[in-house]
Amino acid sequence: MTHAAKGKEDSKEAAQAAAKPKGKRGRVVISKDKCKGCKWCVEHCPKGVLETGAEFNAKAYHYPRVKAGMEDACIACGMCELICPDFAIYVVEEGGKNDA
Repeated sequence: MTHAAKGKEDSKEAAQAAAKPKGKRGRVVISKDKCKGCKWCVEHCPKGVLETGAEFNAKAYHYPRVKAGMEDACIACGMCELICPDFAIYVVEEGGKNDA
């Protein structure tokens, strides 16, 4: 590998690392059939990770989903699960503060 190619590869890796959120991260899990479509989780997510989906659940409510491209933006604050009156959403922590 040439010096220039190695430099480009290093720059690419640095850009990818910078794009990753630092600190805690989480994966949002939605129990769509428990959801009654109140949208509180969508309204109270501090990072704007959630949106109301177009699909209906078994109760004919629109349930939330993670916005496209925002899969890694959850900071695992747990606000969505705290605010949900139906326990239809929770967060699984996937990273620690020491992750790069």
